[in-house]
Amino acid sequence: MRQFRRDAFEEGAASRQAEIDAINQTIADKEQAIADKEQIIADKEQAIADKEQIIAAYEAKYGKLDDLKTT
Repeated sequence: MRQFRRDAFEEGAASRQAEIDAINQTIADKEQAIADKEQIIADKEQAIADKEQIIAAYEAKYGKLDDLKTT
């Protein structure tokens, strides 16, 4: 009877550990997805900053873009 209980306990512990491992993997996957999305945001922010710099350089050389419109 003791061996049966011990075996049942060990099986339960192994099952719980497998669930914990699966949860930990899900958390790690979601953290990686968040990190990937944060990188995408940072890349897009950099692209915007680069374009703003190009516009500023253009405007410094040729004047404001709004001033170029003709009526």
